[in-house]
This record gives sequence, structure tokens and C-alpha cells, in this order.
Amino acid sequence: MDNRDWYLQTWELVLTHLLGWSAPQIRNWAKSWDLSNSTFYHELPTYYLAGLLIPADLTPRTCNYWPLVSEVMRALGNPTSDGTYDWEAARKRVDAVITNARKSLVEQ
Repeated sequence: MDNRDWYLQTWELVLTHLLGWSAPQIRNWAKSWDLSNSTFYHELPTYYLAGLLIPADLTPRTCNYWPLVSEVMRALGNPTSDGTYDWEAARKRVDAVITNARKSLVEQ
């Protein structure tokens, strides 16, 4: 599997399982990225998904956004299509990251 296919597969898995997106929605979203540019693949596929999983109230203006992106990426780990990835656990990990980020906002 080449990089492009790996990214598309990862995006499809995460967006389907965690956000309930349809295949056409995923394809339309994926079109916004230049997958022909080799420098695009410098970041992991979950990097491009993190912003979709971070709620609108947690923005670069309101929180420590880039560390939050990293935390969401870690919470996702490496989703696989082999049936061994625990989507419910991933959802809980991402939710915990978001909850902690919101708590940090209140404490500031």
C-alpha cells in the first residue's frame, strides 16, 4: 500500500467510525488535500484528522491548540482495518483529551 492509499484508508476508518461520515463525505473532504505533493506525507494521516475531532470552542485562540492536536493524534494511535482496533476505546481516549483541554481553559 502506498502513502496515498494508507492516508485514504486511515481517514475513511476514523471518519466513518468516530464521526459517522459517509463515503461521499470522506471523498469530498479528501479532495481538499494535495495528495500528489510528496511533502504532504511528512505528517501522519491522523494529523489531518485531529482538527475535525477537536470541537469549535477549542481553537488556537482559546487553548494550547498544537499540543492538543498532538494529544488527539496520540489518542487515535494507529487505526487499522484488520478488526483489532478498538474504536470505542479510541473514542473514549479522544473524549478524555477534549475534556482535559476544556478543564484547562476553565483553570486559566
